[in-house]
Amino acid sequence: MPTLIKAFLLFIISLSPLPAQELNLSRLPLQETYADSRSVLYEIVNTPESEWFSPNENITEEPDQDLWLKIPLETVQFETDFYLTEHKGLRFWEFFLMKGDSLVHNAQVDWTQPHQGSSYQAILYRGFTYAPVTQYAGEGYVLFIHIRKQYQSQYNFILRSYENFVKNQQTWSLIQGLGLGYFFVILLLSILLIINMKYIINWLFLLLVLFSGLNILFLSGLGPYLTVLVIPRISLLFWFTLMGLFNPAVILYLQSFLALSVEKKGIRYYFVFLLCLSIALSLVPLFAPTDKVQFFVNLQNIFSSLLIGVGLIWLTAKKIRPARWLLAGWFLYLFVTYLGYVLSQMDESRTMISPVCSFLGQGFLVMLFGGAMIMD
Repeated sequence: MPTLIKAFLLFIISLSPLPAQELNLSRLPLQETYADSRSVLYEIVNTPESEWFSPNENITEEPDQDLWLKIPLETVQFETDFYLTEHKGLRFWEFFLMKGDSLVHNAQVDWTQPHQGSSYQAILYRGFTYAPVTQYAGEGYVLFIHIRKQYQSQYNFILRSYENFVKNQQTWSLIQGLGLGYFFVILLLSILLIINMKYIINWLFLLLVLFSGLNILFLSGLGPYLTVLVIPRISLLFWFTLMGLFNPAVILYLQSFLALSVEKKGIRYYFVFLLCLSIALSLVPLFAPTDKVQFFVNLQNIFSSLLIGVGLIWLTAKKIRPARWLLAGWFLYLFVTYLGYVLSQMDESRTMISPVCSFLGQGFLVMLFGGAMIMD
């Protein structure tokens, strides 16, 4: 028990921010512009002010244009070394720290080619990418960030002090440890069920647990961190596809589970159709344009989630008793997961909220699904 208490206290301490020692760049007077992919830094620095826009404005872009950000660092006042971190999963970005027309410091991050970047210090640390800015950042300096067209997505850059950067690393390490611990516990539980019961549905529960664990590996950043060294160019697509297969695993489990209690063909056909559709949607990221992959991943996840929920509500309305347990597990999973997303959007500096809530949601799902199976 004392060990659990210490772990809980460590977890709470790790979640505590150091607001005086970090700046979310979206809160500064950040501006965006698009430029030809062959443009050099000199051209960007001398781009007229009329061509820079705030992020919430609609900017006209062309197919071969890259995104550039410009952030004055007038409000940075604390004396420390800095690390520029990015938490949305951009595959490539580079920064240039300028003072007037002079280049003070620059680095490049490309975690699809971890050993070929221009700065070997700019790497992926599990849950986020980072590059050192040193303590030059401060009044009179301007930060330019370049994001290549094919790697564009929603970005979240945070300038952290050395102390806050170390705390952020420790937090992610702890989150990944908790995620791995959860995964191994439910994996052991599912194996014990198979040994003792040996029904087909137990094997499907094991499949569900495995995909739940893979989901956790991705959300914690540990999965991409491991596979990028083996399959650097397709690591992101590989994990997006695995995440997409979580919903088909859930549907396959529900279909087999409900078949024990339901013989109506309409219900079986519904879940067969839903399974085929969900598998097809999970493969879309492999063929979608790189800058649209995240959109299609979110779309297929929302679409499959809603259809599964509708099916469970339908079965619950028909007073099929096991469906209540399954509906409760699915509802808690969606509620807690999307609550974490909403809270993280309200304060993007709290980058660990979303994966922690996802772990809790996965836990509720597996607990109630497994409980329904045992009770049945």
